[in-house]
Amino acid sequence: RRVVSARVYQERSGWDMPSINPECCVAQCMLRFAQIPYEVAVADPGRNLPVVQLIFARGPSTICDGLGEFIRGMKDGGYDVDR
Repeated sequence: RRVVSARVYQERSGWDMPSINPECCVAQCMLRFAQIPYEVAVADPGRNLPVVQLIFARGPSTICDGLGEFIRGMKDGGYDVDR
């Protein structure tokens, strides 16, 4: 299973700007570094951010609730994220 794209759900800050949540920034940097195209959407309030939907080349997509689950999802998708 290989991650082919993703959607990052995060809260919306003032003036319609993207989140400045550090964990959301880490998730986006990891996706950019892995060259995985992604889009950003507004999450439901009260979620453990970031919420990331990983879309795989084969099989169903995975919803990762929080940075820890996102890292595990990237590992499951074949990425070495321990370095």
